[in-house]
Amino acid sequence: SPPVDVICDGKKVSITGLLENISPQGLLVFSDCKLENILKAWPEFLLFLKIRTSIFTESSPCILFLKAGKKICFDDLDADKALSLYLRYFFVCQTYMSPLIKQWCGSLLEKDAIDLEKSIETSFSENQYYEDPYFKWAFSRFGNKLSAERIFKNWSDFLRSSFEGILKASQDTSAGGVESNENI
Repeated sequence: SPPVDVICDGKKVSITGLLENISPQGLLVFSDCKLENILKAWPEFLLFLKIRTSIFTESSPCILFLKAGKKICFDDLDADKALSLYLRYFFVCQTYMSPLIKQWCGSLLEKDAIDLEKSIETSFSENQYYEDPYFKWAFSRFGNKLSAERIFKNWSDFLRSSFEGILKASQDTSAGGVESNENI
């Protein structure tokens, strides 16, 4: 298929590749419906939104979480804007290490610096950072010098704007977070 073109910060970006696990019902994700899994699926989902009408005569703008048997639909999402925002995030992360890891994403996107501090402490106390080689390196060098307040101040607004489509769906589906109650 032809490349997906999107304008990001005034520049044309062309994305090529193979998109798997798609259906007329949406993007199929083999995990549960948690924020970290939505974030992981987000770039693929945005690409699915860009190409779905050229592949299927009818399709739903949904992510289907097969492990949980749930789905989240993004009926009003502007795919061009959301993909541009994601690419902006992606390009920033080519220079700066993003703090958007599984253990911290809820704090950075939906809560506050105090909650982030607790998440950071939990990461250290439970030695959870071993999963990510970049954070393992950072934690081994900076460890307890990490400031939740500084990380939150420097990243939270940028991350919230980069993933505003997810956060808006979260507000629309329930007051209890990004998980959907809609079964598939």
